[in-house]
Amino acid sequence: MLILLLQEQITIDLPATSVECFFHYLKSPAEVTGYYQVYPTDPENPLNISFQISSFATTALFDSDKPEETFSSPAHAAGLYKFCFTIFDTPQYHEKLFFELNVIEIRQEHTNFGEIVGESEQEMTRIQTNYRNARIAEQQLQTSLKSGIWKTWIWSMVEVATFAFILGTQALWIVKLTK
Repeated sequence: MLILLLQEQITIDLPATSVECFFHYLKSPAEVTGYYQVYPTDPENPLNISFQISSFATTALFDSDKPEETFSSPAHAAGLYKFCFTIFDTPQYHEKLFFELNVIEIRQEHTNFGEIVGESEQEMTRIQTNYRNARIAEQQLQTSLKSGIWKTWIWSMVEVATFAFILGTQALWIVKLTK
């Protein structure tokens, strides 16, 4: 039997009234354990925060509304899992979040080292493909935003020119009528 342990430690700033999600691909069977703590900038006022682990194939695996929690949940199916933090309050400053995720995947032992290397290469290819697709989608979004800004700017200039033409024409007619 081969036991793989993945550990991630993340510290980020959480903007007010926001949702911050992390994604991780899990293979069945797996045990997801971890710890998170949100450090409020004002200790006198605790935050209204929610943490949820969910899968696209199933309902929520874990849900908590505490600012600090140690969690453990089995993942019964392979797939992409989403770990989301939601801040419902509007704090004056960004809050610090410390998030530690441990995924213990239990697999049958391979007898051939080549199988392990092949699996690792496939996993690396899958990760690179997903990263490349995300970058392409981000670039397409930025391109469409830039073209949208230019279209808005051009239409604004057309409207200003039209408005100036109409005002000029009206002024000429008024001058002509008063003579």
